[in-house]
Amino acid sequence: MEPLASPIKIPIVTSPMVNRLLYGGHLLAAFIIFAAFPLSIYSGGAIIGVGVSLVIQHLDRVDLSARVDAILLRSNDRWSIITRHGEIVTARLAGSVFVSPWLVVLQLKPQGMRIVHIVLTRDNTQRQSLRRLIVRLRVPM
Repeated sequence: MEPLASPIKIPIVTSPMVNRLLYGGHLLAAFIIFAAFPLSIYSGGAIIGVGVSLVIQHLDRVDLSARVDAILLRSNDRWSIITRHGEIVTARLAGSVFVSPWLVVLQLKPQGMRIVHIVLTRDNTQRQSLRRLIVRLRVPM
């Protein structure tokens, strides 16, 4: 089997960089709304909307880490998810994939489960695994 076609297993680990961007971005947005607009029902509603968005994002990340241990891209371009209980569940891509040299964003739909949103960066994925995944996503087998 060629090295490019060998399976790629990537453990799901929380990214400190994504955490900073997620929480810092929401905090910055709330501060800008608070500072730039006079206090009214509209600015209050916007700040509440930013807070609700933050809670939803946080719960989604907690749910992902509670359900998914790793993702697996097999040599035949088939995806699988390895759950925290050790089950291997087949999955399919559920939307577009974003690929850059330092970031991969996937939406996978495991059989019998809700869609999972996975963000892989250089600080939460081994460099070699991330590099191999980027090549495989750009050049399908």
